[in-house]
This record gives sequence, C-alpha cells and structure tokens, in this order.
Amino acid sequence: MKKNPTKPSTDLVLGGRTYHLLFDLESVALAEDLSGRALLTGLRRQDYQTPTLNLVRTMLFACLNPNHPELTFDEVKAMVKRDNIPEIWTPILSAWFASLAEPDPEEEGQENPIQAEPSVTQNIG
Repeated sequence: MKKNPTKPSTDLVLGGRTYHLLFDLESVALAEDLSGRALLTGLRRQDYQTPTLNLVRTMLFACLNPNHPELTFDEVKAMVKRDNIPEIWTPILSAWFASLAEPDPEEEGQENPIQAEPSVTQNIG
C-alpha cells in the first residue's frame, strides 16, 4: 500500500483488512473509462440511493487504485457481494464527496477574475 498522507482518504474495513479509498483525478478518469459514464460532472440521485452493481465495482476499484495498486479489477469485483454492497457503497460515497471538497491544483494560485476587479465601493470616494 502506498497511502498518501496529504490526500484525504476514507477507510473501508472488509474481511478484516483496512483499505484506504481515495478519488483523485486519475481514479475518477479510471472510473469513467470503466463505466463509460461522465462521473466528474456528478452522480445522479438514483446512483446514491440504488447504485448498480457495475457502478459499485467500478468506483471501488478506481478509489482503491491510488493506495492499493496491487489489486486487480477481478480481485476487487470478487470483494463485492450482494450482502455487503451498503457496507462498501457508503465509504465509496464518503471518499467521493471528500474528493469534491479538494481544490483543483490547476486552479490553485490563480486569481479569480471576478474578485480581481475592484469593487464599486472602492471606486467611490
């Protein structure tokens, strides 16, 4: 495992082992490639409440990949059982929402053009 301490990860305990789930841009792209869906633009409400088995497997594999690259897609698919989907899906969503809260590194350090313009009140006087 190569857990990155600077990235927010969500723990998933499964079969007595702790996994660290993380969505970074690469793992989101991986999930999009595997699912054929544009996930970066968001999940649908139905996905939150009743995800498909394929979505659970795909997103689990993708968010395991940054910290557990040794796991294959077939190994991850075998981890998902009918009776543990809620136990797996909740941490996946937690990791997903944690990733949305992270600032985009490409946008960091760039000045917001709206904030950069002087306000009207600054020009009065």
